[in-house]
Amino acid sequence: MYSLKGKVAVVTGAGSGIGRALAQLLAAKGCTLALADINEVGLQETAASLPTPPLLQKLDVANRDAVYAFAQRVKSELGTAHIVINNEHEGIEIRKASATPPAPPVPPAAGKAGKALPTPKAEPQPTDN
Repeated sequence: MYSLKGKVAVVTGAGSGIGRALAQLLAAKGCTLALADINEVGLQETAASLPTPPLLQKLDVANRDAVYAFAQRVKSELGTAHIVINNEHEGIEIRKASATPPAPPVPPAAGKAGKALPTPKAEPQPTDN
């Protein structure tokens, strides 16, 4: 089994939910943490729940320059990141799933020499009138 003790872990979206849970788990495994989120209040709450103080950064992951600056800060203050978890979801479109997903396409049955067999025609269904 491998050990995470002393490894540097970076987690974005660490201000709540899954990101907070990941930060707590990685801290329990002995990681040195660098946490980022656009929500400073949530980020402070996450930090307060950890056994050791992490490196914190308010960060909008949609801002490429800010992400690179954070990466440079992590490297200069903590060293090389061993684990990077981009858990941030800002800017990602989340679509609600349809109640009835479309049926997957049915491949044609193969006949001799790999040729497709004709698709049978559907028989009319009796109706109650």
